[in-house]
Amino acid sequence: MKVFWPHRLTVRTSPFHGENTGSNPVGVTNYAIFYSLKNMFLQKLFLNLLSLTLLVSSISGAFAQNAEKNEYLIQIKEHRFEPSTINVSANTNFTLIIENLDKTLEEFESDDLKKEKLVASGKKVTIAVNGLKKGEYKFYGDFHQKTAQGKIIVK
Repeated sequence: MKVFWPHRLTVRTSPFHGENTGSNPVGVTNYAIFYSLKNMFLQKLFLNLLSLTLLVSSISGAFAQNAEKNEYLIQIKEHRFEPSTINVSANTNFTLIIENLDKTLEEFESDDLKKEKLVASGKKVTIAVNGLKKGEYKFYGDFHQKTAQGKIIVK
């Protein structure tokens, strides 16, 4: 009769004629089973820790990405920028998303930022801006300069 224990396997046999009476423990221990159980436990533990580490790093990465991903939407309506003023922090990279809701082409332009981009009717464009020093940076619509005016205030 074989008795299975997590830490060993003991086979009990009779010393006479190889009978299985269970009266004489010979004490044969199979360490292979112990090591295979130990290895399975360690493998599962390792995989669980790896999964947990990946989960934590992806969550923290997502928070870091959203924290660093400062995006500001500026819409062009009736040849005006809405909002016309944006406040940003100094030395912080950000992205401007310009959406043209008018039926005509417009060009976002800023001499202060040294940026310009055409925005077709019904389309969006993105403009990446590296961290700026404190101050005021003006922008305008090149095709409607009298009405399409705006500024970025860096604090």
